[in-house]
Amino acid sequence: MLISNFELLVKAITPIPNPPSVDRTVIQAYFLTISNLDEDDPVTLDVCFTATGPDLSNAITFFDVQGPNQPQALNPLPGNPKKSVRTITLPACDTGQLLLAPNVTALLPASNYEVRGYVEILVNQNSEIPDPQLLLTAEYRGTFLPENIGDPPRDLDFDQLSYAVPIAGGDPLIHF
Repeated sequence: MLISNFELLVKAITPIPNPPSVDRTVIQAYFLTISNLDEDDPVTLDVCFTATGPDLSNAITFFDVQGPNQPQALNPLPGNPKKSVRTITLPACDTGQLLLAPNVTALLPASNYEVRGYVEILVNQNSEIPDPQLLLTAEYRGTFLPENIGDPPRDLDFDQLSYAVPIAGGDPLIHF
């Protein structure tokens, strides 16, 4: 089921030589909040990201639900390098948040990463619920890094952005 589009960025805001103002870098990630509305059973989902630009080899995911949040690389689909999957399990009556983010430790020195695409959710074949009801919210969140982030003395000015991404079909309540 098609969910939304996504955009990841690690990019200078004004990538021109000698800009007239401070040249800050934006780091933007995609967040997908998922609620399992089933009162009895967990649901296992495959969240598929299709990149329409560069592949997602420099992206990382986190899934925030119960327990510690560990980063996990996406699994590219065999034969299709543009598609990558993250399998998640969401307990009954619980909400989790999936983060797709640029791997900034690998990308910050270059500051020229830009990838877009779209997101789909499929019920995993091992799911206890074959036809779940989910409530979804998608959004972008970004941070603007100051030009002098690595230079002491530090008078750092961080700004942030957050805005909703429309869900395909317009209804955040998804029935499979």
